[in-house]
Amino acid sequence: QYIFSSGFICISKIIWLLCYLYLQEKLRKALAEPVESLFAAADQTTWASIRNVYKRETEAILPEFLKTLCGFEMEYAPAEEMVSKLRDYARSVVESKAKDEASKVMIHMKERLTKFSVLHINRFLKLCV
Repeated sequence: QYIFSSGFICISKIIWLLCYLYLQEKLRKALAEPVESLFAAADQTTWASIRNVYKRETEAILPEFLKTLCGFEMEYAPAEEMVSKLRDYARSVVESKAKDEASKVMIHMKERLTKFSVLHINRFLKLCV
């Protein structure tokens, strides 16, 4: 019976991990597209809007996550830690999108600066001739 019990616990942990990964992916999908859209149409309210999307999507998935945790009869402390990890994951999705957008902006600025520099160098050379 001990072998069966430990096997059951192992299967239970695997199922719980799969549920957790599923919810992470669901949260990533719920955050990624709206955050990208907000960056694409950036204005003065972009970060406030991103915070609202982050909060809305994170809070929307928590009931499903807590229901999953209850099914595994976890103690309060590990469950609270898992909720915190899920929120951290959501934050990392937003941070990743922000870094991607920042690198796009830097590339665009570099291209514009290069064009600007070439244009002014050509004008200077024409004046010297």
